[in-house]
Amino acid sequence: MIMAISREPKMQTQSRTTALLLATTFSVVPMSPTLAHKVEVPRKVLLAIETDELDCGRKGSIRNLTDSAELVFDGQSPPLAATLHIAAGKTLRLALKNLQRTDIVVALGSASELAHYGQLLKQQHDDQLISPNIVTLAAQDHAQLIWQFTRAGEFDVIAFQRDRYGRWQPGPAGKIIVRPAESLGAVLSQQREL
Repeated sequence: MIMAISREPKMQTQSRTTALLLATTFSVVPMSPTLAHKVEVPRKVLLAIETDELDCGRKGSIRNLTDSAELVFDGQSPPLAATLHIAAGKTLRLALKNLQRTDIVVALGSASELAHYGQLLKQQHDDQLISPNIVTLAAQDHAQLIWQFTRAGEFDVIAFQRDRYGRWQPGPAGKIIVRPAESLGAVLSQQREL
């Protein structure tokens, strides 16, 4: 029996388009190489972009850095030892340390903003909030947030942490008071007199 082998040229496909389509398809659903199953990717809720100005200010630049403070989140005590006073227009580097065994979501903002974030986390507990004033920290991890306070007001830094049932709960808060530049000098001199 003789088999005929076809010598017809194969159909040419647009290789770039096909490669792009395949790369896009396989990058959408991440696979775990060890277990060969689909990994769940949390949805992301975009609240603000990097260039937005919020009630508490905007993302700052390291070039304009004027001061820094360390915030330690252990789940029991406030992240700041005392209320932090800063002048409006200044840029602050917040060094964030998570000493807990669980992930936390650190947010900086006014009381109304933080209450809104808390409600969003309770409603959509698997979603990740995206905003320049929100940092997600893994367990035993550290990060920094460089922030420019553009207007006067009282702001809080709070860590949302999961309770034993997996629900997000607000943890202890730290207070940052931003005063107009000319009134901050008077407040600091009064504190020195005491």
